[in-house]
Amino acid sequence: MKLLVGGANEFQEYVYAYYGVKSDMTSCAMVSIASDNIRFLKEMQKDQEAERLTNQPFKIVITHANSAIAYSIMPSFLDGSIFGLETEVTVCLHDKAEYLQSLQGIAMEAEDTACGPLRGISVTSDLAEAFADSNFILMLDELRKNPNESSKNWKERKTQHFVDYGRSLNQFARKDVKVVLAVRLNDEFHSCYAAPIILNSAPDALNSRNIGAISSYVASSIRSIIADRLDVNASQIKDTIVWGIHQGTQFYRADCSQGKVFDSKHSAVWAPTQIQRSIRDIIHDETWLEKELPKLIEERVKLKQDSIRHTCALSIAGTIAFTIKHWIKGDGEERIFSLGVSSEGWYDIPQGMFFFTPVRFNKPGNWSPVLDLDLSDKAKIAIRKIIALAFEEQDDTMSSALDSEDAHLYMITSSAETGANIPKDTKDYTELPHKQASGDVLVSPNSFRKIQTYQIETSQDPISDIVTASSSYHFSGEKEEDSSNLPVKAEI
Repeated sequence: MKLLVGGANEFQEYVYAYYGVKSDMTSCAMVSIASDNIRFLKEMQKDQEAERLTNQPFKIVITHANSAIAYSIMPSFLDGSIFGLETEVTVCLHDKAEYLQSLQGIAMEAEDTACGPLRGISVTSDLAEAFADSNFILMLDELRKNPNESSKNWKERKTQHFVDYGRSLNQFARKDVKVVLAVRLNDEFHSCYAAPIILNSAPDALNSRNIGAISSYVASSIRSIIADRLDVNASQIKDTIVWGIHQGTQFYRADCSQGKVFDSKHSAVWAPTQIQRSIRDIIHDETWLEKELPKLIEERVKLKQDSIRHTCALSIAGTIAFTIKHWIKGDGEERIFSLGVSSEGWYDIPQGMFFFTPVRFNKPGNWSPVLDLDLSDKAKIAIRKIIALAFEEQDDTMSSALDSEDAHLYMITSSAETGANIPKDTKDYTELPHKQASGDVLVSPNSFRKIQTYQIETSQDPISDIVTASSSYHFSGEKEEDSSNLPVKAEI
């Protein structure tokens, strides 16, 4: 409601009657002051707008943004729960041209949420436009082999897909861009396959500490299954670890050796909720933890998918958001996370191989490997077995990629005979022959252009045979001395 009180004199009489305040100021003086106030307000608003325009918002890119996982994770990107309420963001949704209309609808939905941090949202099918000046990229691509597509064409197509991503990153993205992958090939998560191709194709924009793969459903399933067994909330289960490359049950290991339960229900005496106990101490069943738990993980995933009849997008999106949040903001609780990262030789994992490894996010924007774990012999053997199986599997999934110059992959041989075919004086990967004897497999690239020869040695160990790997580092014009042998578990 507005009340008209006339001129300055009438206004002053009204103020005096209501507030008991008098003023000797003339009408002209009041008008002058009001004019100055209006001018000052407009200048301040103009300065604020200029400052807002000069401060570039944090650009987030989501590839395959038409997917259910992208749709499920969008609210976490918009409401400030991941990047902070004080961080203005722009979101770019990228997908094939045929999905642009759908992306426009998603963009309108995002605008309707009226989230404070959201500065703007755009859609595109062009990689250059999507990756330009990007600060953070979440890759959710899903590639499938066509019914009549040859294995060779399928391998070349998926390799080239990620090479194109890497090249666009290298040319258009910011130099400090962070990339997180939850990539699926034929409905299996293969982020550890895609990550090294992207990394090696973007040497100027990416370093190995700024790209990582998410363990998708495995980490969350471990917590939920253990929580069900112990009758606690899944949020009270912490520090469980996923090792491996996550392509199926034989390619990862669920490790509860460091796992903790923050709950007093299973204690002999009542204790505050911050008191923790070891999962192994409470469950006290090694057979269940080592053998039954992996089966229960796969059964749980299958049951969820059969029930909802589509991808378990909500739980996968929750795991992605949880990991990204602590990577960006840091974690002050010294918790252990599992992240697919480029190995630097930790726990006998070959250098340059992307492998799910325990890490901590002690500082905002950074991760560091957990190097003080005392692994059991069973755990060491399981990790070696995963590595050996991964190289064996790559023979089927990656071998023809060498036919493409863009693949930038390196040769690993699986036997002494084929290992002898690798020229020992090779200075650069481009000198490697494109065709090798049967049994050759590929290893993900690393910045040192390292060539490894894996030789199977028959061991007297009744548990397993061991593969030893001798590694040679090859630089442009230089050759380093061979590193010490690295044991890798092979199939019995």
